Amino acid sequence: MGGPTDAARGMVFAAPAIPGWGREGFPLARVLSDGLGVPVTLENDADATALAEWRFGAGQGTHTMAFLTVGTGIGSGLILNGRLHRGAFGAGGEVGHLIVEPGGLRCACGMYGCLEAYASGPNIVQQAIELGFTGEASGQAVTAGARVGEKACRMAFDQAGEMLGRGLASLTMLLNPERIVLGTMAVHAGDLLLPPALASLERNCWPRLHRHLELHPAALGDKAQDLAALCAWRSASEWT
Repeated sequence: MGGPTDAARGMVFAAPAIPGWGREGFPLARVLSDGLGVPVTLENDADATALAEWRFGAGQGTHTMAFLTVGTGIGSGLILNGRLHRGAFGAGGEVGHLIVEPGGLRCACGMYGCLEAYASGPNIVQQAIELGFTGEASGQAVTAGARVGEKACRMAFDQAGEMLGRGLASLTMLLNPERIVLGTMAVHAGDLLLPPALASLERNCWPRLHRHLELHPAALGDKAQDLAALCAWRSASEWT
């Protein structure tokens, strides 16, 4: 599920990208199980993908790993000491909603200055337009423009990278992970996003921590959803 969940109770909560679920929670796993007549396990999509990358992809061999998907939003999942970290109420690891610019842009979640408000795909496009880009309002067009030197597009990616680096620095200072795995835009537009992100990370984090930190692109590609579903099912038993 692409939104806040409580996996243990099978509940999904109000998600910025999926309105109407209700702040008190909706028992999605039970409703689906009753309707389909089969057992259903609910998991946040980024948490499930973090498990998949850890078991089968770019996170293999680590004990402490963070996964971020940088796409329509910024989802994340944390593997701490070989276990998926869900937090007390299922919302552990919401890295996309770390505040990277106090009082900054309004995020879809309702807060101001979240990482997602600066470094997600739609917000990079919006920033490029506000900076003067007059081409098609799409991620593909802004990425292509940045690669041919369109100033507004490059500035939008530079700002997104700066903010992504701040978020990764806070994550690193808090958890000291061995590896951070980055998916979606970090794979498809890593040449534009990652250099400013790495520079920002180094400015905002202790050298002793970032020198030993590995940043890897996600490795599973089109297999990610299937393996994430498998990991979500198994995570209720021996894998977490």
